[in-house]
Amino acid sequence: MIKKMFLPLFTGGLLGKFAGVFRELLMAWCFGTGPETSSFRITQTVLLSPINLFSSDIISGGLIPKYRALVDNDNVSAKSLFGAVLVINITLALVLTLFFLFFSTDITHFFLSEGENYFDVLHSFIYGAAFSVIPYVYSNICSSILVVHKELSPFSHRASIQAVFLSIGILLSFYLKDYNYFVYAFPLSYIFMSIWITFILVKINAIPKFDNVLITILNFFNSVKFLLLVPALYQIYWLVEKHIGSQISLTMISTYEYAKFYTETFISLISVPLGYAILASSHDETIKARKTILYYNFFVLFVSYVLFFLGWFFIKLVYQHGSFTSTDTSHVYEQLKILSLSLFFQANFYLNLKILSVKGRYSIIFLSVFLSVSSGMLSLFFLRDMLGVYIVAVSFFILNFVGSMTLMMIERNFERHMLFVFLGVCFLALYYFKGFH
Repeated sequence: MIKKMFLPLFTGGLLGKFAGVFRELLMAWCFGTGPETSSFRITQTVLLSPINLFSSDIISGGLIPKYRALVDNDNVSAKSLFGAVLVINITLALVLTLFFLFFSTDITHFFLSEGENYFDVLHSFIYGAAFSVIPYVYSNICSSILVVHKELSPFSHRASIQAVFLSIGILLSFYLKDYNYFVYAFPLSYIFMSIWITFILVKINAIPKFDNVLITILNFFNSVKFLLLVPALYQIYWLVEKHIGSQISLTMISTYEYAKFYTETFISLISVPLGYAILASSHDETIKARKTILYYNFFVLFVSYVLFFLGWFFIKLVYQHGSFTSTDTSHVYEQLKILSLSLFFQANFYLNLKILSVKGRYSIIFLSVFLSVSSGMLSLFFLRDMLGVYIVAVSFFILNFVGSMTLMMIERNFERHMLFVFLGVCFLALYYFKGFH
């Protein structure tokens, strides 16, 4: 079942990444590392950080296995669980929407002082983000539920839809000299997604029920209470990361995010489809997927080497056009080298978190994330002066390294092939530090 679900999820993700590459190319060509790009990057963090506190992949990791366990035996209870989770999430989303609308100026002040060149642009992006919150939360929860019903299109194609809308917004902003088209492209993409998903829910008779909402939601959150803290840890880290990064250099945030696009491409193409296929499968099916996970780990190592040694070529091919200069290419490549070292640990950590969600080992998930985020944040504070513009990439490496190693030690997951992969990453690290010095 895992393999059958992985292929359509992967195919949809692949199309989404082609669309995403086109979007990144457009953004680099039109705006380079200018105020529009940096404002978009910061706003994505500001928007998604609070949303993910109550509507993240981690929460889906608790909802999907429980919904799947109910849907075959007690469809009414499954729909009630769906409805209860939806009610609490939409309520929180409404509160967050009002917060963005009324306090957008104060949020902007957290990153910039009033009067700076970026201020008005960043404020417009943050204010516009308010209209994304409810449709984003709704489509995120419902598309995850549809995965259990084998309706994979909304989940697998959401990146494509988002990229298409953003690309249109970028082009209109560039040619019409009005960045507001870029600002409102993101909320429009999720409004479209929400309408599409609603039609599918009606078609397959998966409409949520709203019976005993309070009792159902209390029972659900009591069973996954450790997961509630996990998104908070991550979002605090992302906010601190962007805050410290913006104090060092706003341009550095752009170069880091351009580099991260390549590693996140792999995560979203391979790790996310495999992770969601595991979530929607039974415990026994997950155990049988050991060979698939073995191949996955070797492929991650291969991709790390490709990005490390050939990353400059890919960056130049995709980004170096229009406003994106050769100097920008060099800066992005240096960030990508560090992220390439982190990729195996990031991918391994992500997949093991999904496997533990299926097993219901939520306390272990919390412990590993707490240790990883704490390590990353400590490095942000104490190594910023030493590492300068590379601090964000290095702290992200430390975060994933600590998280991955913690889970492997707790689960005693040191198989023979893992030692080979780990040695491969160590060789890459030694090569990097030799060249760095």
